[in-house]
Amino acid sequence: VTYTLFPAANAQTQALQIGEAVNWVHANASRFGADPERIALMGHSAGCHLSSLATLTGAAQPVKALICNDTRAYDLPFLASMSGGGLPALYAPAFSNRKMWQAWSPISYSGLKDHPPTLVAWSRGRGRDRVSMRFADALEFDGTEVTRFDGKRQYNHFSIDRRMGRERRGLTQMVDGFLSEKLAV
Repeated sequence: VTYTLFPAANAQTQALQIGEAVNWVHANASRFGADPERIALMGHSAGCHLSSLATLTGAAQPVKALICNDTRAYDLPFLASMSGGGLPALYAPAFSNRKMWQAWSPISYSGLKDHPPTLVAWSRGRGRDRVSMRFADALEFDGTEVTRFDGKRQYNHFSIDRRMGRERRGLTQMVDGFLSEKLAV
């Protein structure tokens, strides 16, 4: 699934596009021999932010399992507070409108409705564990079933994605088990 990149689209538009794509897959899954009731959504980095935003806002309705792989954008105001009041340089251009930080933060939607079981994974890197655990805690507090994967001893931000599916241990093993359990027929 792809989406219009910044600056042509903001996070809200991007999340809506992800939702439209997932909803299309749901509506057309049986045409391709897939089960429309066994859709999982997974993203890494910006894809993680947008997948979680699309799922938690309800833009991607039929998601039965969500896998969040290593972002710090779950809670933009909290991220800014960790960085002296402003967002880190990598995030600043795309999230320059402070008035939208709450709306563009997936954590803001944690208690608004029932959410699918969610796996939250993080790597080492400045604040990734704190932001990820805060997000997982908020989901869990509001009744979402959450599985955590602390990858900071094994992975950096790039290797946690690059090694996915290429090794039979670590995050790959966790994702396989999570999907087997949550999407079991």
